[in-house]
Amino acid sequence: MSRFELSVDRTAFSKGLKTATTGIRGKSPFKVRLHFGEGLLFVSGPGAGANIDAEGAWPGAVLIDGIAAKALASRLPDPKPFVLVIEERRLKIGGFTMPVEAMDIAPKATDIVLGAGSHAVLLAVQKHGAPAVVASIGDAAIEKARREAYQAVNMAFSHLRDFGVRRQDVELCLEASIRRQVTAEREQD
Repeated sequence: MSRFELSVDRTAFSKGLKTATTGIRGKSPFKVRLHFGEGLLFVSGPGAGANIDAEGAWPGAVLIDGIAAKALASRLPDPKPFVLVIEERRLKIGGFTMPVEAMDIAPKATDIVLGAGSHAVLLAVQKHGAPAVVASIGDAAIEKARREAYQAVNMAFSHLRDFGVRRQDVELCLEASIRRQVTAEREQD
């Protein structure tokens, strides 16, 4: 990955991080998305977002850990000038550094509500595609949703196997149900 630098106002960036991380608590799998375009850095989290005037060059979008972003918002270093640097898959601000997930192409983020359950995450993946959902909440939330779906399929299969139902039948039923729900939602729009 190349080196990218973006000059922003420190106070506005701090407020943007606070807005984007509103409601993130505990060990939340949510990510904060930083996307630059048309002179604005858009800082978005699972519940809110903010636009901040910015200058420079930036990859398509980067995702940072939501809990780390929440902590960073109130403890931003104060280098002069205030520059966000992306280098070697890390966000650097003054002497502070944290890992980022870089996305060369910035898919449009989705509006998944804070604390969305696995069902809502899987519906969003079916509706918008995994890259857009990753851009909103990160891949950890998708992996968690898939793990929980796998466990639910196993549980249902354990109850139905004596009736000749195969595990594959249960998986297909779940996938069909999610597709049906997305189709019904699109027809209502």
